[in-house]
Amino acid sequence: MRMPITQDASASAYQIMSYFLLDEWMARKTNLIQSPKGEIEDIYISILNELQIYIVQKLEDRNLSETLIEVLDRKIVKSIFMPIIYGKTVMSTAHDIKESLSRFLTPKECFQIAKLCFEFWKDRFHNMKCFIRLIRSIGWVASASDRPVLYEVENILTIQDYMKMEPINIWVYDKLHKKRRQVTLRVATDTRDRRKTEISSFVNFIHQKDAHIAMKVVEQMLYYKAPIYTVHDNFISSTYHSKKIADREISDDLKIREINPAAYGHLMAREPKSWCMEFFKGGMACEAVENGMA
Repeated sequence: MRMPITQDASASAYQIMSYFLLDEWMARKTNLIQSPKGEIEDIYISILNELQIYIVQKLEDRNLSETLIEVLDRKIVKSIFMPIIYGKTVMSTAHDIKESLSRFLTPKECFQIAKLCFEFWKDRFHNMKCFIRLIRSIGWVASASDRPVLYEVENILTIQDYMKMEPINIWVYDKLHKKRRQVTLRVATDTRDRRKTEISSFVNFIHQKDAHIAMKVVEQMLYYKAPIYTVHDNFISSTYHSKKIADREISDDLKIREINPAAYGHLMAREPKSWCMEFFKGGMACEAVENGMA
């Protein structure tokens, strides 16, 4: 059986932020939890729809707003709002818009639209902007304290330690043209780069969480002896195993009813399909002291 894949509907960075911020709307739009109708959602289509309304409300130039409504699509929206959470600037975004829409917009209009997109993102996703600033600030404080930034989850320890670079000119001999010429190399110094550390802290934070989630998914599938094939951050298995694993997880968790009916009632207050396995741990749930006695 062939399975054509045209796009993934995960947007993992937005997924992870919705988890930390308990943003149910974003969690549904990124398919972290199932939508009420069981449909696959697409966060970038949702952003596109809201952005179009925002453009009509904010732009005084009606001709420009009508042009944007016609030419903006999911691909362009993703190229703007995916990198924006990783620290992309207005100027860089304006350049990308110019690359895509130079037939319709002037360079000045491209910058205007880029600025408008950033204002929309700040207004619409203010909680995410604050979360990003929090993580970046932690990185800056660590760097300003002359320490590396450490990220740690189960099985993964990431050490971020950016140093400032300085240019050094050296002479080399060009055998092709048979003459000496000067080249510039950038060499790391002993001074920590606070600006790069601040910008990169959130990026590395998200990437580590992505890697950890991927490892846990593979771990679960291997435990159930399910076939697995990976495409970027997507995991593909057979239809049989996909349903079997989901049903088995819910079945195992519902055994809590036999042990503690009150706890079961509290758990079932939420839709089972929206549960997160992060809070279902195996092993002991109390302190254990072992002295080596048989």
